[in-house]
Amino acid sequence: MLRFEKIEPRFYIQYIDMIQEWKNSSTNLTPDILELPCNNEIEYRNIVRVAENAAQGIHNKKEWYEKCYYYLVVNDQDRLIGATAIRINLTQPGKDNLGNLSCGIRPSERRKGYGKAVANMLVNKCEELGINEIVVCHDLEDEASRRVMESVGAIPTGVLASEYSGKRISRYIIGWKTSENEAKSM
Repeated sequence: MLRFEKIEPRFYIQYIDMIQEWKNSSTNLTPDILELPCNNEIEYRNIVRVAENAAQGIHNKKEWYEKCYYYLVVNDQDRLIGATAIRINLTQPGKDNLGNLSCGIRPSERRKGYGKAVANMLVNKCEELGINEIVVCHDLEDEASRRVMESVGAIPTGVLASEYSGKRISRYIIGWKTSENEAKSM
């Protein structure tokens, strides 16, 4: 069983371990908060503060989205296995470059089905937050992300050149009707 936890001071040791594993693997750190320096407890406290501020709409990517909720992904053994981000109220550049969701699973925990499970959890969390249409973007060559997106019902909408990364990205939409939206359409 997996669960989301806010980035909090109590995860410091596990967070450092996860980041070191990621760096040793030479794979991308995702979501973006994992790119912040974290070599000691003071830097980790800054990461906690950045996450808390982003949830209040205090961040330096206002031109892309309003708020961002960061979560750590913890398994049933209380092991930190990844991190996620849910970006709220995307602007057009946010829709074209980042999307609402970002998820990363630490290298030693990949290929265990966690990606699909976390994607489903993220979709459910978006529904709780009132997001009726989710935009998801990933690097075009990232085949694992494509499979995960399709497993949660994401519909491809095209390939774009990202202004942010310079890479070609695949873009998807996940949407549903809430009971309120269904009532309005009747």
